[in-house]
Amino acid sequence: MKIVKPSVIIEAQDWGKITQQIETKGRVCYKSEECITDSSSVAFIGSLLKRGHLSVLEHSSISVKFIVDRGVSHEIVRHRLASYSQESTRYCNYGNADDGITVIAPFFFKDSEEAYNAWGEAVEYAEEQYNYLLSLGATPQEARSVLPNSLKTEIWMTTNIREWLHFCTLRAAKTAHPQMRQVAIPLLLKFKELLPAIFGGVDYDNDFQDGHYADVICEEEQVNPYGPYVGSILGRLEKQTQKGMEKYGATLDQNPLGLSAAQIVEYALEEVTDLLVYLEKVKSDVSFTG
Repeated sequence: MKIVKPSVIIEAQDWGKITQQIETKGRVCYKSEECITDSSSVAFIGSLLKRGHLSVLEHSSISVKFIVDRGVSHEIVRHRLASYSQESTRYCNYGNADDGITVIAPFFFKDSEEAYNAWGEAVEYAEEQYNYLLSLGATPQEARSVLPNSLKTEIWMTTNIREWLHFCTLRAAKTAHPQMRQVAIPLLLKFKELLPAIFGGVDYDNDFQDGHYADVICEEEQVNPYGPYVGSILGRLEKQTQKGMEKYGATLDQNPLGLSAAQIVEYALEEVTDLLVYLEKVKSDVSFTG
């Protein structure tokens, strides 16, 4: 038998892009797309939260893998607005594992040797009976009947950010089960770090000892291989393409307006002329040195 602590893994993604995606969708409601800038999403999301206009948060989602016991996983799947993929006791044969079954240590028994030993004896006996049933010809899905609630399970949860907001508000609170708080509080704290505009105001049980926190691992964030300047240009191109799709239902290469080559060149020259005007304006307003 192997005893482990619970842990959480957050799937990597471009965290800065999430707030921009939410703003892009939400601005449509107020027809204020012209207010979008590289730094406007934080204030806009703050106004959404203040108004209670939370449906906009449903346009972005996050995937998290929980490594917890079966009892905690039963509480996790109560959140119905999510997709789950979980380690199956029907198909996983723990009798074949080198270390036998893996269980999650209940931290609240650590201060009582008598209680911790009683728990240890119980799960060891459950493991013995599980293996005995397998030896009698029972299938894993039949032998699982005696597996303990402390059995380790791995479960992926994918849901939208509004539901994550609800999940953290409910599961990191003082009223939540201790082992649920053990994973939910450090997850919330990581979300506060990654997406402060959304999760910054969520309260949690401050009295829960951080020494009991589960380990939270955030997979390596997506790195832009082009550097900050080219990456910024690519981001603008993506945003402009999205605007074109919303307006014309097609990209320029599909030529939705049926423009001739001469007309395309003329439009391009107009854009370049506007650019020169803007640059002259900046030049007149700013004193360049060196």
